[in-house]
Amino acid sequence: MIPQAYYGQKLENPNSGYRLASTGAIKDTAMEYDDVGFFAADYLIKAYPELLKSRFELATIPDTEIEFLELAAARRGALMSGGRVNLHKICEVLINELRSGKLGRISLETPLMIEQEVIEMAAVAAKKIADKVDRKERFKTGSLTPDKKDRKEKRENDRAEQSARMKKQSSRRK
Repeated sequence: MIPQAYYGQKLENPNSGYRLASTGAIKDTAMEYDDVGFFAADYLIKAYPELLKSRFELATIPDTEIEFLELAAARRGALMSGGRVNLHKICEVLINELRSGKLGRISLETPLMIEQEVIEMAAVAAKKIADKVDRKERFKTGSLTPDKKDRKEKRENDRAEQSARMKKQSSRRK
């Protein structure tokens, strides 16, 4: 899990946090290698498949990050007993090779990506605001079932009648 706050700044876009963690800008103790490794593998499969293919000596690049990590683990010997994949180890290898530049020249952000993410984050912010307004409105009206609503209306009517009677009695006394 990437922390949502890094040095006092809230990262609204989770992809920014993963990109920062991939480069080492976020301390290793504040992240999970598996999460960052899966993010990096997914991004690299889409953006730089040839670099992965040559670095990990693969014939083809799989479609998903888990398949890629399994193949890479088999090539690098990141297997546990019984032939199970050690995901933490292969994610650590991938991140370290990305950071050291062994994978090649890679850009984790492009202007087009940033524009798209700004649009997505604006939509998320608008949804948050709409949800907050909706929550406030529901709080004001309360969660009234038809039965509760009837009882509330009856109480309000009774109070209004009582108030009218009190005013009438008070005006008679004067």
